[in-house]
Amino acid sequence: MKFLYFFLLVITIITQVSCRNDDDSELVKYVFTTFFQRNIDQFENPVLTQMAKTFLKNEVLGNKNSTITEQVMKLQQNVQGEGFSTNLCQQCQSFYNSILSLNLTKYGQELTHIIQFGCSILKIETPWICFSAVGEMAPSVLQGFAKRYLNPLYVCPSLGLCPPYYHNLNITAIAQNIIKDTPQVNRPAPTLKKTFKFLHMSDLHFDGLYLEGANGQCTVPDCCRFTSGKPKDESAKAGYWGYLGNCDIPFRTIEAAIRYIKNNLADEIDFIIWTGDNTNHYIWEQSFESNTDQTIRITNLLKKELPHIKVFPITGNHESFPVNVYDYFGDRENQQNDIFATSWEQWIGKEAADEYRQNGFYSSLITKYSQPLRIIAINTQAGNNENWYLIQNPTDPKGQLKWLKNQLQQAELNNEKVFIIGHIPSIFTLQEWAQIYTALIQRYSNIIISQFYGHTHNEQISVFRNQATDQINNVMFITGSLTSYGGHNPSFKMFEADFDSLQLINYAQYAMNLTYYNENKIRDINRVIFEKTYDFNSYYGYDDMSNFENIQDFLEKLKTDLNTQNKYHLVQNALANPTNLTQVTLGYYCDTFTTPATQSMCYGKPYKKDMIAEIFGTWYSHNPDDLLFE
Repeated sequence: MKFLYFFLLVITIITQVSCRNDDDSELVKYVFTTFFQRNIDQFENPVLTQMAKTFLKNEVLGNKNSTITEQVMKLQQNVQGEGFSTNLCQQCQSFYNSILSLNLTKYGQELTHIIQFGCSILKIETPWICFSAVGEMAPSVLQGFAKRYLNPLYVCPSLGLCPPYYHNLNITAIAQNIIKDTPQVNRPAPTLKKTFKFLHMSDLHFDGLYLEGANGQCTVPDCCRFTSGKPKDESAKAGYWGYLGNCDIPFRTIEAAIRYIKNNLADEIDFIIWTGDNTNHYIWEQSFESNTDQTIRITNLLKKELPHIKVFPITGNHESFPVNVYDYFGDRENQQNDIFATSWEQWIGKEAADEYRQNGFYSSLITKYSQPLRIIAINTQAGNNENWYLIQNPTDPKGQLKWLKNQLQQAELNNEKVFIIGHIPSIFTLQEWAQIYTALIQRYSNIIISQFYGHTHNEQISVFRNQATDQINNVMFITGSLTSYGGHNPSFKMFEADFDSLQLINYAQYAMNLTYYNENKIRDINRVIFEKTYDFNSYYGYDDMSNFENIQDFLEKLKTDLNTQNKYHLVQNALANPTNLTQVTLGYYCDTFTTPATQSMCYGKPYKKDMIAEIFGTWYSHNPDDLLFE
């Protein structure tokens, strides 16, 4: 996000300089000062903050003797005093259309070079990372920004110079419209006559250039390569199977995990949920080909080792190139979608594969249980707060949430139960996306059994509540990562569910003790054991995880009880850091909420969008009364 702050500052400077002799000078001043006045204090770098303030005051506004606020107010009075005059509106539209008619690619390249230089000079990152990461990200940022904030139909009315064309949507009204028909939820108790099991794995993040003995404590965000330099001591050396720090795992660790599943669990499980993030964290050295190949390599391994087990995959935010950015407005993603759909078709079926090929999400039906079970796979790039393409328009990209509602409505009519799988938990998405997603969970909580996500690398849960009664209506299970990146033992989960009701009755974490296998120089993948570290019911003292009264009791303890927090803390990284907390912290409890706004309220703070969220803006439509989901 630091790159984007700097990028926006440079846009201001370049545009003002290019328009100094233009008749539109006052208009340009008004445009950019209005935009930056709200957000200037949110630059993460104090140097950038001072640069922006100085430039706005001395150069853009041109008056060193009065404050920025005073000058902006004067500009606003001068410009807005004329109201929606035809002349001003046409002038604004003409100005922005002339900008859009320029060769933005050429200017974009120049702007990218300036940002790369500034990133390096200000030591935001190393020069090489600045050059590579900015070069990768700039096109999506520029495209998103230009198509939103240089669009005369959007920006001129927002500046008060033209009558409104687009209208910000009332997200709360949309959410209320969704939940108004929420039925009474009577979750049947498990019969326990028969159960079935399935696995959930996420965030595999392997590095094909991982090197045993390399430096695990280098100065860049990912280490353990030949280029990482020499380790300062034994504790910094990359082990054979991985390193508890900022290193991704070698592919052999994934092979060991899959081999363990094959030899020990395959006869027990019906299917595997795989929720993405398979590439390494060297995001400044990636390509479309390398990111795609890493997922295909894991796919082929699963097919080879577990040929009779279905896998339900969905991508994370790292499969895209560059990381996080996914273009919902063009055909950029078609090639990767097609490759994955073709590779996954034998697992998810032709209809689901065709859906994924076209849209990047899908649903698939399992009919072997007492009730049909529908797996709905969500592409959470649509709510990713670092997907810069969404600056263009964050309003339900690709209509995915509307599609989700239709899938859930049809499942309800067909008496199906539902598992939802995805990557980024809703609490880490844009507020509007999270709020609508949460409303859909409430409306269809009568058929949604549970949700399965990843992304955080931590073993966590998120709890969805009825907005009127505050009662729990659903639980999202966030599984720990198979990668050791961030200091985690490689892990996955095995769930047990009731065959008749499909309710989840328990889960267990399985983890590899990375330190043990590295220190004892065990190199045979057939000797690697993923030990059962805990199961929910036994560990926390319950008899049935499907009973939401037990979940409520667990949450109350997680909020106030140090012993429960220590237990939760211990298994978050799969026993990689067996230290005890000394006092209760609110963070573990507040992280169980489901939207950025409700998390803020948990901390006792009013929700306020940061600069990035302000740039993405709220959902909008030409129709001010659009409820989208009717």
